[in-house]
Amino acid sequence: MGVLIRSWRKEWGQGDFAFICVQKPSGPGCAWDYHDAVTKCAQSFAPLPATVPPTGTGQYIWPGGKDPEWNQDYLNVRLHPNTAIAISSDLGGGLHPPNKWGYGARCARVALRMVYGRKISDKVQQPVAVRYAWAAEYPWANLFNKDGLPALPFRTDDWK
Repeated sequence: MGVLIRSWRKEWGQGDFAFICVQKPSGPGCAWDYHDAVTKCAQSFAPLPATVPPTGTGQYIWPGGKDPEWNQDYLNVRLHPNTAIAISSDLGGGLHPPNKWGYGARCARVALRMVYGRKISDKVQQPVAVRYAWAAEYPWANLFNKDGLPALPFRTDDWK
């Protein structure tokens, strides 16, 4: 993504223009409000898994053999100037999710805040050594802001 962002900015000669990526629509994630048209396709809350088997490298492999480390690679797009990620974990999963309107609405919110400076939600202080929704699928993830938007998967450590 970094190469793509840099090359488009260079080719178009507009400087570090705003670049908004949409979180991969892998779902499944729960929603703050299932009656909201934007999040109506989200999955229900699920209980935490009973165990999380560690691999020899200290990483976790979740059910189905999926490696959650792809989250970090994906989130690294935020390291580039004037970039953001539109959160989609609560919009329903699948390669072709049925709720495309929700994706557009979520991107518009990000653009209104990042590009046009409209106040959307307060900053949350960063916790210490926390991994949230750090799995290939995370139906038990239930951290939302006051506007009902889900938190991106994150971690505050750099351990492998």
